[in-house]
Amino acid sequence: MDYLNPCNKNQTAKVLERFFYVSNGREYISVIPDEAERITKLPTQEEVKLDSDRAISYARDIILNAGKYKDMDLDEDILKKYTCDLDPLLDKILAINLADILNRQSQYKDNEQLKNVWITSIEELKTDFKKGLEDTPSIPQIIDGIDTSKLVIGMTVKNYKIMCEVLEQPEKGGKARKLQLEDWKRYFDWEKSGQKFIITDVYDTPLTKEDKRKLGNNSIYVKYIEVILLQYLSKQQGFTKTFTKRNWWEMLGIVNEQYGKKSEKELTNLDYKVTPWEVKHFYQRCNKKLEEILFSALNSLRSRKLITYEIQTMIVKWNPQKRCDEYFEATDNQKKQILEVEHYVLHNVMKYEKMVQVFLKFQQQEYYQKVNDLLYEYYGWDHCYKQIKIIYTPEGVREAYPELEAKLQKELLNEKICEVVDENAKNTFQKWQTDYQQWKDEIASRTLVENGKMIPRPRKPFMPEHIDEETYLGAQSILKNELIQIGHKNMVFSTEDFLESNNELDSIFDFTK
Repeated sequence: MDYLNPCNKNQTAKVLERFFYVSNGREYISVIPDEAERITKLPTQEEVKLDSDRAISYARDIILNAGKYKDMDLDEDILKKYTCDLDPLLDKILAINLADILNRQSQYKDNEQLKNVWITSIEELKTDFKKGLEDTPSIPQIIDGIDTSKLVIGMTVKNYKIMCEVLEQPEKGGKARKLQLEDWKRYFDWEKSGQKFIITDVYDTPLTKEDKRKLGNNSIYVKYIEVILLQYLSKQQGFTKTFTKRNWWEMLGIVNEQYGKKSEKELTNLDYKVTPWEVKHFYQRCNKKLEEILFSALNSLRSRKLITYEIQTMIVKWNPQKRCDEYFEATDNQKKQILEVEHYVLHNVMKYEKMVQVFLKFQQQEYYQKVNDLLYEYYGWDHCYKQIKIIYTPEGVREAYPELEAKLQKELLNEKICEVVDENAKNTFQKWQTDYQQWKDEIASRTLVENGKMIPRPRKPFMPEHIDEETYLGAQSILKNELIQIGHKNMVFSTEDFLESNNELDSIFDFTK
């Protein structure tokens, strides 16, 4: 362990090289040059797996069989091939792990004994690492060279120049800036307010350039909702139906009857892990996603002229004569009055520029309470809320329902087939890799002659050496999309298209009543 240098490259190779010669009492002259290296990114799971597979199997063989090669030199080419140029972070972790194993004992009688000590070592190192994390105030989130540790959800960055300073990124212009901003979207998300950036999300791991996690794929959800909604409307009397957004969610089966109704105290009593913050974050996250899905479905039906819908502002006022609340739709003038109060509370009372800042700070309840207090003070209204009114043609709905249901079943089957095809491609390549690696390990460790006879060379398994796993899976996915997936070119939900078709909606619509 004392010979490790965490600042240098190829420490795993150094550990095994030293062990091979020192354990046999031989002079140790390293063939691995001392080269400094800095960790600039975290490895992906695929990188960890590939590097671990090639290094760990070699390390195991060296540890178990070093004593058999007393009069032989270590094959430098094989050492470098299997243990050099690993991911820098993995190399340091593996080197420490191996050094710890060899410090515990220098000889292992079999693979089972080595495996048990190896697992014990890993568990203890994990414990030490976690303790180190607890003692460390903060760890920079450096992902692919971009440090997002200074970004906090809800913070406002004054302009592009300051954002570059925060991220320690160069300022660019023209098309280069546009591409830079697109790349930033892989690491965090924001809303613009003039020149300002309001940070709405910071990702733990960056999205790949093809990853659409931040946009989502609502296609199947939308079709489910279309079918359920048309089935429901086909059984109603008249040609309109009005619910609050939360009640539409419940009717469609998107949420259960407790969503938005169970108190925060009741929810935090469910388990010690559920804190008030967890509850607020859950609603913040789910409301946004469920709203996207619902309005995607409504817009899809509206584009086919099966329905139209409108957002109604409702006012609730106490009637002392009847001793009950009265509900009525707001006039245009009353909507203006509500808007004036909302604007005043947002900008003058809470000192924010956009509603998204209220939601990111979990201050919805405080905001709406201040709005309602002023509405009562000025106009005597108890509160206001919004609801969705759907207008439809009964004949058109009843005619479209069976066709949509059949189409949904077809696409559900197609989606399952696509999943199977993707999984098969992944398993196929992994089997090629496993078989090929076993063949290489056997070639590297085999004896050419036994009892005076040449041992036949094992047959080389198939392995497409001209392409890597990412290229292979990418190509197979493209072909699957083109040849199997139904409607793939129109399957991805677009936030921009959604907002453009719903520009009358504001963040205030994020209610749970």
